[in-house]
This record gives sequence, C-alpha cells and structure tokens, in this order.
Amino acid sequence: MAARKITIAIDGPAGVGKSSVGRALAVKYGLGFLSTGEMYRCLGWKALNRGLDLNDEESVYRAAKDIKWDFERAPDGSLKVLVDGIYLGDKLLADEVGQAASQTSALPKARAVVMEKQIEMGRAGGLVMEGRDIGTVICPQAPIKIFLTASAEQRARRRVLQLRGKGREADYEELLASIKARDRRDSSRAISPLKPAQDAVIIDTSDLNLEQVIAAAGARVDAVLRPQTPRPAYTGLYKLIYNLLKLSFRAYFRLFCKTDIKGLENIPLSGGLIIACNHLSNFDPPLAGGFTELKRDSVYFTKKELLGWPLLGLVFRSPKFIAVDRKRAGGDLSSLKAALKAVKSGNSLFIFPEGTRSKTGRPGRAKQGVGFLAYYSGAPVLPLKVINTDKLPFTRRVGLTVGKPFTMKPDETRPAKEQLQEFADRIMDEINKLD
Repeated sequence: MAARKITIAIDGPAGVGKSSVGRALAVKYGLGFLSTGEMYRCLGWKALNRGLDLNDEESVYRAAKDIKWDFERAPDGSLKVLVDGIYLGDKLLADEVGQAASQTSALPKARAVVMEKQIEMGRAGGLVMEGRDIGTVICPQAPIKIFLTASAEQRARRRVLQLRGKGREADYEELLASIKARDRRDSSRAISPLKPAQDAVIIDTSDLNLEQVIAAAGARVDAVLRPQTPRPAYTGLYKLIYNLLKLSFRAYFRLFCKTDIKGLENIPLSGGLIIACNHLSNFDPPLAGGFTELKRDSVYFTKKELLGWPLLGLVFRSPKFIAVDRKRAGGDLSSLKAALKAVKSGNSLFIFPEGTRSKTGRPGRAKQGVGFLAYYSGAPVLPLKVINTDKLPFTRRVGLTVGKPFTMKPDETRPAKEQLQEFADRIMDEINKLD
C-alpha cells in the first residue's frame, strides 16, 4: 500500500495530542495534515462575520453553502484552510469564534455541508485527518484508524501547563469541569458522537510523552503499510479438517453452553496483530480461536507435541500453525523468528503468553517469548480472556472477553533483554484486567 494514497484517521477528545501526532505522522509519511475542527471554526467565523443569529439553522446553512474552500499545504504538511480566498489564521483562535463554532456545528444541515467537503477530501487520500468523527463518519474506509484518549485529569493538567506557559492564568478545577462537560456533550450528541471506530487502535496517552505516542501511532501505520505477505495457504485435507473442527466447536459452544462472547468488535481487521489469551484448558483454542476467526484468520503458536496427535497432527502441521519446542534449552528461537516474521508480514498471531495451561485456574506469569514478539514487531496486542473453560464439560457457562488493542514502546536507553519480561508482564496484566 502506497503511503501517499492513504488516509489516516485520528480521533479523540480534546487535549490528547491529536494535532501534534497528526502533524508528526504527516511529516514522516509525506502526507497532508488537516485538523477538521478548524473548518468548523471557519463556519463559526463566517456566521459571526455576517452577523447571523447562530441558532437560525437556515441562515447558517446558507452561509455554509456559500463558503468557497481552498487549502494550501505548508512545508510540514499542514493544510492552511482558506475561506473565500482568505486565510484567517489567529482570528480562528478567538474565544467568540470557538463558541460560534460549537453552536453552528451542532446544526445538522450546516454541519452536513462541512462534512461533505471533509468526506470528499478523505476519499481523495494522501491525508492525515484529525477530529472526533473521522474514523466513524467522515472516512470509515480509512485503512488506518487511531483513537487517542487520556484521563480528564491528565488533560486538565496538560492544559494548565500549556496556558501558564503562554503567561495566562489557569485554574485546574475549572478546566477539569469544562473538559468533563465537553466529553459528555461530545459522546452523547445525536450527530456524530465521539467514539472509537470498531477497527481503530486505541492509544491511551495518559502516561506517555509525545514521542511515545507518536511512536505507538507510527507502529500502527507501519504495520498496515508494510507489504502484507500472508502465510502459505492451508489447503486440501488440512483445510477441510480444520474448518470442520472449527464449525463443530463453535456449534457446541452456541448450542450446549451459555457462552458469553464480548468485544469481537475490538479486533483490528488488518495489519500485524498479536492475540494474547490466558490458558485454562484444551477448550481455549477452539473457543477463543473459533470466535475471533469470525473477524479474521490467525496463525497459531502451538506446542510441538501436538504434531504427534492422531489425525489432528495433520492440522497442526499445516501453515496455520507454528510449532515451538518448549524443551529446547534457551528457548526455541527459530519458532519465535517464524512467528515474528508472520506478524511483520501483516498476519494475526494467536499465542498463550503463559506457555502452558494453568493448573490452579489462576493466571500464571507470561513467558518472555510474547514479550519478544511485541518488542520486536511493534504490532498492537489484543488481550483475550477465557472464563470457566477449565470446568468444561461439567459447566454450561463459559465466556470470552476481547479487550482493546494496545501498543508498547521500547525504551531505547535500555538493553532489549531487560525489557522483554516487562513487555510480557504488561500483556498478562491487560489480560487479567478483563472480566
């Protein structure tokens, strides 16, 4: 996929660094950058300039229809928005313009006019677009969707530092209340509510600096832009047996168990991915793998002993499985490299971080192997949690929860070998947080 033709959608609430991250990605990949909020400010300015009643939908709609949009690309890729041939610049930063933008953008007909122009630009490609509804409404076809988030408290602290850095007074409690109020409005509004797209990668920036956020977003872009080289196709008898088993187990869980499946919409539909699941019993692969494959196929990291199973050994010898020799001293590096290659080639890799089933029903510690894969691939990790499978077939109630994908940034100042277990532990922590 050529970078110059793609559209990257970045969404999230105020104060999470969307513009800074968007500009950085635009520079790195040679794309234009558009902050869609600036277009709504332009509409607010236009309505004020005409002296309109900001609650008069028809007059604001006509003003929106009359705008002649032009865009000039700056050296850093940012698109300067021109209204009727005029670059408004700092005029758009005035408080009254911001308030007017908030009012006029809430008018459905006027907002639709601005959105129409944004949709046109998103389809043309070659652009990083940031806003609050890019991935869900403006450009749902974008191959790369990133949703940035952070706690309201952290965003308020950042805003205080920003304002005080400009020599302006800032009250933390007032800013916090304002941010929480805006979050409620944005997420509950009827038109284009703020929410992540189903296939967006969610990056929580609360405890990350700007460089770390840019690195995490860039890793997602790289995972999609790399030429995807799927593993060799599994065909013939391999495919027949595997698909029959998958359908049989899925039918068993649906018909004979009270199976609670949550979060399948969190599975990214493209790009390299590490699916990490806790391990309670032999029922885990057909439950977790069978249902996640409703969204996308995976390659499975499995123990070498399964190759000797009667009949099923045929399936485990197929290209869908990477067999690891758990008895090899120092670890099976060749299998890890094969798994790493699969992820870097755009495949989804399914792995049990603990390396073996829990004998107590309680989570064990993750092996360094999953940390190795996450560290060197830079791919997002999707946490999964299976529930009660260790009690089958004596229970009818089992569950599978799919969490939100997340990425981790290596610390370049420390040796990689010191960080592999930390990466593995973080992955296991994310699994354990699921219910």
